[in-house]
Amino acid sequence: FTPLDTGGRADTVTRRLANAIRLGLLLDGERLPAESQLAGQLGVSTVTLREALATLRTMGLVETRRGRAGGSFVRAPDDADRLGTRSG
Repeated sequence: FTPLDTGGRADTVTRRLANAIRLGLLLDGERLPAESQLAGQLGVSTVTLREALATLRTMGLVETRRGRAGGSFVRAPDDADRLGTRSG
């Protein structure tokens, strides 16, 4: 038997956050908690969380902004992306 979750912790965090975005639990434009706070809530290190956020940025589900009003913000997919029906 193989473990049910064969990915690393960053992969698990990526999947959980991506699913929350796709399901509308995290709304478009919503600011995620600070990295240290979110990492603590998920029970992972900030390095692991940063790896997951980098993957989410590549997927187009999160945008990170620098500066005083910065942070990581949700970029929810449109309905075609959410339903997996977009062609192209």
